[in-house]
Amino acid sequence: MKKAFLGGNFSIPFEGMKKHFIALGSSGSGKTVLCKAIIEEAILNEIPAILVDPQGDLASLALISDKATNEFKDKFKKTRITIFTPTSSKGIPICINPLKLPEAGLDKESLVSIIHQVSSSIAKLIGYDLDSDKGKGSQIAIYKILMDSYKSRKELSSFSEVADELTNLPESQKKEINEFISESELKRLIRKIKYLTVGEKELLFQFGVPLDITSFIKSDKIEISIIYLNTLENQNDKDFFVSMLATNLYQWMLNNPLSELQALFYIDEIAPYLPAGALKPLSKPILTLLFKQARKYGIGCLVSTQNPGDIDYKAFAQFGTWAIGRLTTKQDREKIKDALKSVAGKEIEEIIDELPRLEPGEFFIFAPDYLKKIPKIKVRRLFTEHKTLSEGQVKEIADKIRKQYEPRFVEVKRKKKQGIVVEEKIGQELHLPVNIDQQKISQIVEKLKKKKFFIGRAVEQVESLDLIFEPLLKTRIKVVERKLLKKEFNEYDVIFNGSNAEPMIFTGTNLEQLAGAGYLIDLSESQIPVLKHLLDKKQATAVEIALRLGLNTNSVSKILRDLHKKKLVGYQKTKSKAYLWYPIVKINIPEKIKKIATDKIELNSKKIENIKIEKPKIDLKKLSSFIRAWFGKAEIINIEYVYYPVYKIRLAGKDKTRKILVSAVNGKILGGK
Repeated sequence: MKKAFLGGNFSIPFEGMKKHFIALGSSGSGKTVLCKAIIEEAILNEIPAILVDPQGDLASLALISDKATNEFKDKFKKTRITIFTPTSSKGIPICINPLKLPEAGLDKESLVSIIHQVSSSIAKLIGYDLDSDKGKGSQIAIYKILMDSYKSRKELSSFSEVADELTNLPESQKKEINEFISESELKRLIRKIKYLTVGEKELLFQFGVPLDITSFIKSDKIEISIIYLNTLENQNDKDFFVSMLATNLYQWMLNNPLSELQALFYIDEIAPYLPAGALKPLSKPILTLLFKQARKYGIGCLVSTQNPGDIDYKAFAQFGTWAIGRLTTKQDREKIKDALKSVAGKEIEEIIDELPRLEPGEFFIFAPDYLKKIPKIKVRRLFTEHKTLSEGQVKEIADKIRKQYEPRFVEVKRKKKQGIVVEEKIGQELHLPVNIDQQKISQIVEKLKKKKFFIGRAVEQVESLDLIFEPLLKTRIKVVERKLLKKEFNEYDVIFNGSNAEPMIFTGTNLEQLAGAGYLIDLSESQIPVLKHLLDKKQATAVEIALRLGLNTNSVSKILRDLHKKKLVGYQKTKSKAYLWYPIVKINIPEKIKKIATDKIELNSKKIENIKIEKPKIDLKKLSSFIRAWFGKAEIINIEYVYYPVYKIRLAGKDKTRKILVSAVNGKILGGK
């Protein structure tokens, strides 16, 4: 069992962290040191963590101490500790997309909670009081736009698009929204939303690497991701960022449940984000929901605060482990006493009396789930530095991180092409490595030249030899898969040839193109399932196909006639019988998308200079249509351009010229004669 050793021989099981951990204590009591010790233990146990650092105290986790143990030094080298700075390039700049819709398949309750949280956060960010009628009406208008976009799977990539949606409402939708917000207030709302597209607010949404919970938790390294909030100018922006971070984490965990602990989420000095009483910052509702639900999904939450009375009392019930340090005021001690009467028993009076006399780093640990007694501990010495870092110091650390992990921190430009989000790396291109250099390709070309019989002398000359980068589309696809009595939503990467839409399989450096798929890209969504059925059965009647696919027989007959005209299917009209025709027999597309998933493809991410780059020629709308039809209501999440290095060789002989394509990855012949 993974344990966190916090001082002496005392440890807590990490599985207990699923029921959450709260550290309480006055300023200087050592509660942040205690929580940092837990994060260090997470590093030793290879557990990723997301840390919210409001004051700069957590950023120094990136600095290892000379007094660290050899075991910790070894683990520290294998851990990626990154300081992210919203709206600033001092650290690794990070941005959020509050318009990112939840993934398909959520239950209605979760969906409504998420979209309500997002719409409320946006409304408050632009200055509305959500307790007022105008604020409620504006929140409802944003909510309805987001919900309608979710239902139609229409992705909103900017606030300009939200403003356009509200400006061009269909009459029926406009009438519905006007029940909650007047025409003049709707215009004011549109104008306020447009303010988010310019100036400092724009940096929150456009500047830096996009917030991605998957990269924080499921990565090739153990990730300690520190969100340094000092770069945000006011508390409202900090509230908004924390609320969006928590919302993203909540969405992610719903789609990635795990019974065992899979990550920690730590907020230092949480009081401003979860205050007691009637105060309602943007972050309060989602944090309350997250603390209530996270344990079921393997996310352990960790918080600290100076005064127990400063945070919402309902939150205390969600924390299974309490660490209580020095509390100097009688009021704070009384609140602790009331909260712990049921678990502390007779010894509560002695503990409460001792709290003002505790030394820095001394804590009483209340954990009824795994501790029968209430021990007093002294927190061990940290293995990392403990100091508050300025923005300048953060920049020094981040500069080293950038050099070490540059490919990971690339600014992404997102734009829509034919309704599909296409991602491009700014100043860099994703591509497979060039393993065949000029010397090796020269040797390959010599072997490719035609030789004179017996003599062995080449009768062809190299007319041209060019290295080009051919386009591939790295396509992230979400697929519905049935397992026993339930449905699962899984995501896979599939790479398509950017010129002919044929799926590509990579095994190490080996490349296989699934020949024949290019025939299908021009087919309609109704034609593809019919053709797919014939690929399985080789021949079938229109009635059989209609019964199998739940279609009308006349519709199937018409589809078969159309496929017959394209010379993909043979069709006997008198018998209403269809069979595969010659070209389609060669199509080699696996039934299951997993067979062409290419998650493990190794890519470089550097600027390609002085080399020709071909641009994709695929109609993205047709590709999307093909994917939905072939893989059973699958959808494209996004597309990245990837480039495959190829040598284009032209060999000139006496009578004719030959063109040959050779992979610059492994030297294999890809095409030509």
